Amino acid sequence: MGLVNKVLPAADLMPYAYDQAAKLAALPPTSLRVTKQLLKARHLDAVTKQIAEENRHFSAMLQAPAAKEAFAAFYEHRKPDYSKFS
Repeated sequence: MGLVNKVLPAADLMPYAYDQAAKLAALPPTSLRVTKQLLKARHLDAVTKQIAEENRHFSAMLQAPAAKEAFAAFYEHRKPDYSKFS
């Protein structure tokens, strides 16, 4: 994406950041808003697909015997025993 374009010593970081922020603040707000939306939209489909995939796996794992052991151990105030799960 090209967002990182400079490496600075720690002492120069904040003055540089404020200078860049002032440059952005001087631009038309609508243009900045649209640019930000376009940058985010580029990755929206991939993020949406990834979240759906994670939810599918997470839902399946919650039904697994190891998860049931984890919940039981929590409620029984003991360490879970995963040795019987492969």
